[in-house]
Amino acid sequence: MAARGQVDAASPGLERRRMGAEGIETGVLSLGSWHTWERMEHDAAVELAQYAIDRGVTLFDTGNYNSGMHNEGLDADIVLGRVLRETGLPRSSYQVALKLWLWNAREEALRTSFERDLDRVGIDRAEVLAFGHYAQNYPEDYGIVVEDAVVAAAELIAAGLADSWGACNWPVDIMRRADEFAVAEGLPRPQFAQLKYSLARRAIVEGHPYRRLFDDSEISLQASFMFEGGWLADKKSSRPEHENIGWAPGVTETHIVPGIQAHLPRIREVAADFGVSVAQFALAFCFTNPDTSNALLGATRLAQLAENIAAVEFARREGPAIRAAAEEFRIDFGVIDPRSDP
Repeated sequence: MAARGQVDAASPGLERRRMGAEGIETGVLSLGSWHTWERMEHDAAVELAQYAIDRGVTLFDTGNYNSGMHNEGLDADIVLGRVLRETGLPRSSYQVALKLWLWNAREEALRTSFERDLDRVGIDRAEVLAFGHYAQNYPEDYGIVVEDAVVAAAELIAAGLADSWGACNWPVDIMRRADEFAVAEGLPRPQFAQLKYSLARRAIVEGHPYRRLFDDSEISLQASFMFEGGWLADKKSSRPEHENIGWAPGVTETHIVPGIQAHLPRIREVAADFGVSVAQFALAFCFTNPDTSNALLGATRLAQLAENIAAVEFARREGPAIRAAAEEFRIDFGVIDPRSDP
């Protein structure tokens, strides 16, 4: 059994790591559903899911994207559930991470929301409960404090509706507060932090506050947004302008994207020197961080997923050299406060 962030060398296929000291063990790559599965032809989606599971990409991240900041009229969770069932593979062959948004807490109990969302996917439990974004103004705007979320997670785990929990884009002070409350109350601790992390966006994940939390707790990193909406896959120009995939306003549009644009010719050169694509170099970089247990992808094509899987082996083989080559692309250091909202 692999410890947090460590490779289970005995596992066949894709490397497997534990998401947290007591979280699930899964392949180091996982597939998200936001603006992916519902954009694919159904048969192609089923083929991609089968291909992924056969190669050890067994964790699928989804949520109900029809409320709050995600009121987008999407049926990504319903589509994903149908696709997974139509692979014909047993439920034990794949894992589901289900996002639970906190902005409905004033109107509805979190357990009620989670059970309804499980029904939308068509499953009776999820291996992972992943709380959505929590900001400092949640008590005032949504009537929930972070301790309520920890208690709700404990209740869902005790009821057998989830195995472990983590959070998406929580500021480090909120994440630490949740962990310390769980320890004090003897409740299940958070096992992972899903954070934006890339060649260009490193100040929060690699800054002292989160690095200290990773050291002090059971929490591992689930990297997301590794390609910065397509820029670090060197494919941004092919995206229709109306799509909001990877949309992240603020520092992204004022600093990260311009920085990537300026550095992209050099990033291409470095990737070519390694004999890999820009996307493979960008993804492999995330695995040079020992806190990384998993990377969440938005792949929609077999060739894209195969390229991503190959990047894992590239990271294993060339990790120190990749890390050294990436040093010149620390675009957000000195710009983003490591304690800020991810």
